[in-house]
Amino acid sequence: MSTMWREVNRVRRIGEATPEQHQWGCRIDTDADGLTVRITAPEATADRDLDTSAARLHDELLAQVPRMLCESARSEVGVVRTETPAGVLERPYSLATCADVVITLAEELAPELASPWCGTNSPDDLDLRLPIVLGPSAVLSLAAGMLELADDAGAALPDWLSVHAGVHSPYPPHDVPEGLDDAAITWWTAHIEHWLRPMRTTRTSRGQYKVRAALPPAPAISSAVWIESLVSLDTEGHCWQASLSIERDGGRWWIAQPLPVEIGAAEMFGAAVGQMEQPRVALDRDSVDGESFGWAPGLLLRRPASDLGVGKGLR
Repeated sequence: MSTMWREVNRVRRIGEATPEQHQWGCRIDTDADGLTVRITAPEATADRDLDTSAARLHDELLAQVPRMLCESARSEVGVVRTETPAGVLERPYSLATCADVVITLAEELAPELASPWCGTNSPDDLDLRLPIVLGPSAVLSLAAGMLELADDAGAALPDWLSVHAGVHSPYPPHDVPEGLDDAAITWWTAHIEHWLRPMRTTRTSRGQYKVRAALPPAPAISSAVWIESLVSLDTEGHCWQASLSIERDGGRWWIAQPLPVEIGAAEMFGAAVGQMEQPRVALDRDSVDGESFGWAPGLLLRRPASDLGVGKGLR
């Protein structure tokens, strides 16, 4: 028999809401007959003072993002402690996101923040003649949707795009310790919060995707419409709620409200001409399964923003 202990202690803040501290632990015993999981109270990390680091990170986040986005700004600091027969691993981490865009995810409690946005614009300011850029979170969502909807996942992807699903996550509370090899078991082990949901409301086979693009760096552009993040609005991968921004004057300007768009992953990836950003940590949000973190690049497309079908909504 092999035994693993895991504890998580984190402080999360969203917008101007009161900070929330979450602590949990579990003991996982594996043998020839399978796996037994017991929820336990945290011990080794229960008394960690995270409040000072949490307040500093959140104050800096709110100071950097446009005021209209403050309610969507989320910060989190925590520590994940895992004890296995191989030893003890303790990982501090800090996370800052805004509207499903990862600003930072670092294995330290005092990271440097750099928001990509200079301010906000109205949807009326969208110039639909501008080229489209898929931000890393949008690329991750489109790739995940394409894989999960396709009968032949390998054939669905363009030759230059590789997507690997694994058990390891850049987000420490979701990362799986070495030694747990079964994909379904490791997913449930890492995603403790999903144990509270009814069975069959989550995809236990879903991995943490690593998206890589064998494309050259994108040519320099002065203006573009960025799809920062996407949340699916249907079950066919065509209708999405998109968070958009406009790149101009050396910065990005957030569009004041999410907009419905009609796009397909195959059409978007088929129009890619270069990488705007090398792969970095990204976030894919599913309306049922919640968050999944992975890695994805930013991509420049040879299609204008008029191809997004902005505002058409669901058919």
